[in-house]
Amino acid sequence: MGRCIRGYSSEGSEGNTSWHHVHAFTTLDGQYVEFEEDAVLLEQGDTVTVRYRPNNPARSATVMGRGGTWSPR
Repeated sequence: MGRCIRGYSSEGSEGNTSWHHVHAFTTLDGQYVEFEEDAVLLEQGDTVTVRYRPNNPARSATVMGRGGTWSPR
């Protein structure tokens, strides 16, 4: 499990607003990881299910379920 630790918005060149979220979790072996993923319907403090590849959690982490999809990089 992880948590949405921060959310912020940015404005595009055409005036559209994009929402961004930073999530954090600790791997089974104790590594603390933060990653950014654009997810909808999340607020700071929300608990999220995180999926990742154990050999590279920082590059493969993604939010599962509400607001996210499984799409490792």
